[in-house]
Amino acid sequence: MKRIFLVIISFGILSGLSMADEKGYLQSAYDAMQAGEYESAIVFYEKAIESKDDYAPAWYGRGLAYAHLNKIKESINDLLKAVYLDANISDAHYALGLSYIQDGNYTGAISSLDKAVDLDKTKSDYFYARGNAFKLNKQYDKALIDFSKAIDLDPNNGLAFYARGALHKLEGRGDASLRDLEKYIELRGNKDGYEKEVNRLIQEIREGRVN
Repeated sequence: MKRIFLVIISFGILSGLSMADEKGYLQSAYDAMQAGEYESAIVFYEKAIESKDDYAPAWYGRGLAYAHLNKIKESINDLLKAVYLDANISDAHYALGLSYIQDGNYTGAISSLDKAVDLDKTKSDYFYARGNAFKLNKQYDKALIDFSKAIDLDPNNGLAFYARGALHKLEGRGDASLRDLEKYIELRGNKDGYEKEVNRLIQEIREGRVN
């Protein structure tokens, strides 16, 4: 299930642009990111960093671009630099947590996602991501709490229902699992490419094969 963690994050990186982006590099990088042109975005972010190497959003943006290209080591390095320069960018901690998950460093992911949650407790995706990190680290009780919190914050977070349903099934709670998995299908259908897998899990539960 690690492919869930494609980094899809709002680009809150343009604040203070007039002072930090005199040559328009960040705007060009932002436009490239929006267009899915991640290699081009990296070039513009590099120019922005050369122009002002202590501007955290430039490192954050380039870290996102690397993550989209599945260059996870490079992503981690840039995101670490971003949070070093500005520890208050919650999305940078979130993105770092996602990249750590992709790298198999679940302890690092939990630590980064803890910081994201501490900075902003209103974002469902933060709790969903940390729940997955807990699950991958076999901390199932904590994972269940975070998936439930993600759903409380956003009742339309289908992936959180999927993740919680799969965890319920793993731990033998067939009825609870079935409710969550059916809710996922209702909310998302096959938008994520998981409909076949979810229907397989539902079928197993109905046949009495819970975990």
